[in-house]
Amino acid sequence: MKKNLSRAFAGMLIAAFMALALTACGGTEDVKEDWMFDVGTETIDIVSESAQSYSTPYTIYFQVVGGGDTVMFAGTVTLKTTTYLAEEIVSGVAAEKGWAIDMAGGFLSSLGDYQQTGSGVAGDPAYFWSFSVNGVSADLGLGKFTLRNGDYMKLFYTVYEG
Repeated sequence: MKKNLSRAFAGMLIAAFMALALTACGGTEDVKEDWMFDVGTETIDIVSESAQSYSTPYTIYFQVVGGGDTVMFAGTVTLKTTTYLAEEIVSGVAAEKGWAIDMAGGFLSSLGDYQQTGSGVAGDPAYFWSFSVNGVSADLGLGKFTLRNGDYMKLFYTVYEG
């Protein structure tokens, strides 16, 4: 009988410890990081030319912000391909939305009404497209950056004033 009471007590102690640990670390609720933008309601499915029957669809949370902080797209993009490059998301969404796009060498020079202008030298601000993934500015062009399932990608029109 003492053994059963000891085991029951040990079990309750472990359960109490686990509950305390979950409470201390914020429970089991999802934590929203500062860089996680509000995903809108728009949805687009993109199947690239390179997609194969074995290609796994990736879900990418995507936001496009033009000049003056104008949100041009906010939603979920499902991408089925073999490469999962950021440029596939941008090109696919642009085609779906009917936006004019100019991309060369994996770098975006214009999208919709917003195009790259200026030199960035004092007195001549440079306006250009940039992007971040999961809150980190990309160090590669759209044509070289590989996305992962569940990434948050933000494409934004910005300015550099040397």
